[in-house]
Amino acid sequence: MAKGIRLTSDRRIRSGKFRLYLKDRLPRNLNEGDYQAILRESLVALAWAIAEGRGLQAPAPDLAARELASVVAPEQLGELYEEALGVWPCLDSGSFEWISQKAGRRGNGIYYTPAELVEPLVRFALPKRRQCLICDPACGSGAFLLAALQRLSGAGSTEEVVSACLFGSDTDPTAVELCRWTLYLTAGHFPPEDHIRCANSLLLDWSDLFPGPMSAGGFDAVIGNPPFGGVVDGRVPVEVRAVRESMFSELGGTSDLSYYFLARALKSVNRHGRVAMVLPRTFLSAPSAEAVRNAPGFRLSMVTPLARHDSFQGASVHVCLVGYSHTSRGGRGRSRGSQSLPPNENA
Repeated sequence: MAKGIRLTSDRRIRSGKFRLYLKDRLPRNLNEGDYQAILRESLVALAWAIAEGRGLQAPAPDLAARELASVVAPEQLGELYEEALGVWPCLDSGSFEWISQKAGRRGNGIYYTPAELVEPLVRFALPKRRQCLICDPACGSGAFLLAALQRLSGAGSTEEVVSACLFGSDTDPTAVELCRWTLYLTAGHFPPEDHIRCANSLLLDWSDLFPGPMSAGGFDAVIGNPPFGGVVDGRVPVEVRAVRESMFSELGGTSDLSYYFLARALKSVNRHGRVAMVLPRTFLSAPSAEAVRNAPGFRLSMVTPLARHDSFQGASVHVCLVGYSHTSRGGRGRSRGSQSLPPNENA
């Protein structure tokens, strides 16, 4: 951490300071498009200011962002973004207040992933060596890729890891930009443009989306917290449902959106690769997921059902951490069997 950077563990203080900063940048006549654009510009200005504090950029032109940067770490940019999407600035009757909303990414079952869920999955999926290829197909602002960078950089240059090992995609352009900034602020080097893509990883051929790793036989690890949501609540996009029979025939018609990401991940790792994801706990028994749950050639080596229902701020959902490894000879590690975290470790 750069000298002079002061961080607070109080999430409410950090969020409150960011909202005050954001409020000063908002016009009185605000629409959804304006809010998204201003939110993105504000977060990039904040990222620039953090970079200045770490000696990576010239002085930030935004003095307010420079002040805010003193209480925000790179990995907290995504947290601020997800929280900002859960509220709406209301300027009715000459007053100002933030009101809760469920639109945007939160309305689509997408939430910032806390470190308590990220770290065990990354430990399961990744060896402590630099030369491996890692993908998060719903990377958001980069929580999993940042954890992968930190795990792999112990033996060498963070710049090398960012340049050669980390890949991701997301349909949200702001999240993709924040992912790139988060990795830059940690490694001092931006990932290549074609490694962190703004794209739908369920609809694109990964040989086109990630040609390097796929031409080499696939990824060593696919990790992440994909969006949750079912057909009934409208969270499985029409275009994804349209290709289920041709691209995801192993899934039942009522499958949760997250199962599609798991199915794609299992097809995209190499013969020694591992897959580790946060999934709804219903995955463990859902009939629509039976075929992918028992995917040929893989064993479900890690199963951690979490006792709490509030792992994600603003959402009530029971989740589990799952990890797959190959059953073929030469795969890394042994089956870890089923494990369950005590309630106080799930906070």
